[in-house]
Amino acid sequence: MPSYVYSDCNPITTGCYLYTDACLTTGAATGRYSDGTDCYTVTSGGYVSAVASCGGGSSYYHYYTTAYICDGSTCTTAGATQPSSGLIAYSSTLTEGIYYLDCNDNQIYYIGTYYGYGSYAGYLLSICGSNSTCGTLCGV
Repeated sequence: MPSYVYSDCNPITTGCYLYTDACLTTGAATGRYSDGTDCYTVTSGGYVSAVASCGGGSSYYHYYTTAYICDGSTCTTAGATQPSSGLIAYSSTLTEGIYYLDCNDNQIYYIGTYYGYGSYAGYLLSICGSNSTCGTLCGV
């Protein structure tokens, strides 16, 4: 289900804020949001800390995912910024059930079920490593 957010920036760039109401009083929750073309990483108070292409072009494979970050040598979902659509995109096929380390945000993404090939808004993954266990990637 889509989440609607608002901003007084046009275009939305790093340093802007996203809000959950049209009056711009309540900052959007920490996470990732997409307008179908760009993905916005939002931190505390709705602050847009990064803007990147979502990889929603027609030549990407899309998967449902869960995002993790390293807490010492273990993985946790606490503090991870999940793509708002729950989708990631990559230029070639990925293996379901494998953990991939993303070079851009240093998060680990568990590849769930395949969603489809084509024009969808999904966070564009840049892979630095992969493993069958999340904890192993924490040392990379």
